[in-house]
Amino acid sequence: MKAKRDLDKIFRNQIASVGLVLLLIALISAINTRIVRNYHQVGPLDGTNYGYCDFHNGIYWPAVAIKDQVSPYGQEYAEKYPVDRATPIFMPSTFLLHAPFGWIDLKTGEAIYFAIMIGLVSALALVTLSASGIQYSVGWCAAVMILIVTSRPGYGTLFSGYFTFELAVATVLALHWGNRPGWGGAMLAVAACKPTYAIPLAIFMIARGHWRAVLVGVALAILGSAIIYFWLLPDKSWSFLIEDIRYGQSQHMADRTEMPEFNWTRVDIVAVIAKWLKANPSEGVQVALFLVVCLVPAVIVWRLRKHPGSENVSSLSGTISLLTMNALLYRHYYDLIVLVVPIVALAVGARQVHREFSTWMRFVIAGLLLIALFNYGSTLSFFGRFGIEQGSTEYLLLTSLSGCALFAALILALATGLKRISQGHLLTVDSSSALP
Repeated sequence: MKAKRDLDKIFRNQIASVGLVLLLIALISAINTRIVRNYHQVGPLDGTNYGYCDFHNGIYWPAVAIKDQVSPYGQEYAEKYPVDRATPIFMPSTFLLHAPFGWIDLKTGEAIYFAIMIGLVSALALVTLSASGIQYSVGWCAAVMILIVTSRPGYGTLFSGYFTFELAVATVLALHWGNRPGWGGAMLAVAACKPTYAIPLAIFMIARGHWRAVLVGVALAILGSAIIYFWLLPDKSWSFLIEDIRYGQSQHMADRTEMPEFNWTRVDIVAVIAKWLKANPSEGVQVALFLVVCLVPAVIVWRLRKHPGSENVSSLSGTISLLTMNALLYRHYYDLIVLVVPIVALAVGARQVHREFSTWMRFVIAGLLLIALFNYGSTLSFFGRFGIEQGSTEYLLLTSLSGCALFAALILALATGLKRISQGHLLTVDSSSALP
């Protein structure tokens, strides 16, 4: 704990805090500058400039289409608006969340959303500190924010303008506030924008005993989707929207890079194995595999649910939940930003938070997660700079590193969970770190 005390002393020092804030500002400014230099001109992706491309294709133009009462899933949308392709299978409630952008001009929307992302980074840092049992300070908050924006998922999200931070904060709070059906359910409804978030998150909220929050979340997601449906299709049938959704998803999956064999951003173990086997299992097969394999982690989380402190998202129960959701089902590198919570909690969190883990286990798991978060070797720019060809051994190793590190961390966490269950009790965890 001496290292933790030393860090605490540093991060609460006024001079150090000012230095950390200035460094954070410099990093955010550098990312913003790179966005400008590599700005995605409105229209289909050209394979070179990706700055803010996901904000354009995933948030702004779908919002404009909603304003115009055009389904973002369909062919009409793909032909009418300057986008790469129709929107894949997001929940219709996603468009309700981003609808205000449809009524403002593009440049203003870009600036507003960048500010929103910085706000969400701040929120994630504050949640991380609270869940880790660390008292707030400017220095600590700036330090965690620096960890987030320098990580590959944090930097990549800020650069592309994707809505990952919305999903990440909602996922963490849904787990942390699960015993508060209203708040936990609202956060689940936000995370449910992507089915690949909604399904595993609901499973593990139920495993943690928070089924009431799941019911609230499902109801809110359905309500939000219904609002969009009735707005979009006042004179059309439900089957029309279903056909549009099928079209959008088919266009998405027709992209060769969405196949595990040719994808360098997937981090789930299914994609890693498929890559080495040169196989491309269907979406249905991948979901079915997850539902089967996640039974073991879900049962362990269920058994841990009544142990003191398990409500905390940084607890053993919360850590297993987050690791399973990211290691076993369709995840890209940018989704791993939620792992900042267990990394900070395990490495420097308060003593009461990590009593469930042995000292060596805490640092091994945190180290594996850091490898997954900072694997900048699995990027197109790295491949191009060092002449690494797709399908080569080097390519396979680099693109598998994050997934293997993440899966190894999950195995260690599950082993810890089984050990604690076999002991029949857990050391008491101080619940004072719970969010207010």
